[in-house]
Amino acid sequence: MDFVKGVVKKYFRSYNRTLKDGTKKTYKTEQIQVTIPKSDNIFEDKEEVIILSSSQSEEIEDSIEMQRALELFNTMVEDDNQQLEDELNKLKGELEINNSKIDDYNSKIKDLKLELEEYNKKNHFLEDKCSDLKMQIEEDKATIESLESKIKDKNFIISDLNDNLNKLNEKIDAKNSSLLGSNFIGESNEDDVIALSPIQSIADYDYTHYIDLQRQYIALLNKYEKSQEDLYNEKVKVIHYKNLLDKFKNFILRIQ
Repeated sequence: MDFVKGVVKKYFRSYNRTLKDGTKKTYKTEQIQVTIPKSDNIFEDKEEVIILSSSQSEEIEDSIEMQRALELFNTMVEDDNQQLEDELNKLKGELEINNSKIDDYNSKIKDLKLELEEYNKKNHFLEDKCSDLKMQIEEDKATIESLESKIKDKNFIISDLNDNLNKLNEKIDAKNSSLLGSNFIGESNEDDVIALSPIQSIADYDYTHYIDLQRQYIALLNKYEKSQEDLYNEKVKVIHYKNLLDKFKNFILRIQ
């Protein structure tokens, strides 16, 4: 809508007329003229126009400005709404993705719970196994201590046997020296070969004690060898139990 400012001028005119009955009556006419600048003449001939007062024109202009402002505001609101709608669609897409992730996480959590239950079962089994192993370790410790005590006793017996063997060896050496040192003398034959001949009958010597010493020596030697064999077997057992104990300890350290 186009507005043009102009100036309104009013013209008044009065005239009298005599009626048929001879009476006179006064009439008044009013004429309004609107003058606008030539540069603002945008009208066509006989075009219908609306004439408003300045106050009404200002109100209309204010209304038009308000309308334009409202249209601008409406455009801004529409832009904001479009942005919000785009963000809403984006958030909906992200929400769907997050819901899908949540479903995956819930599925993984369910699987992890099952794994945890299996782990707890295995853990209870291992705890029971560890308890049994600890009891076995205590028993093995007691066995090792017992074997070590037996080894000490065997070592003590072997030490005594060594002492007895040394004493018997000394006695046998002394007996052999007495027998071999004085029983034979040298004689010359025709070929000047020195031969040993007894100067006294061998029956004159008492071999009974010598034979008894040899028998005791052999018996002690056999006992010594048997003790050495028993000692070796006991040491092998101790090594076996110690290795087994170390394996149990390492196993417990790994599962703790």
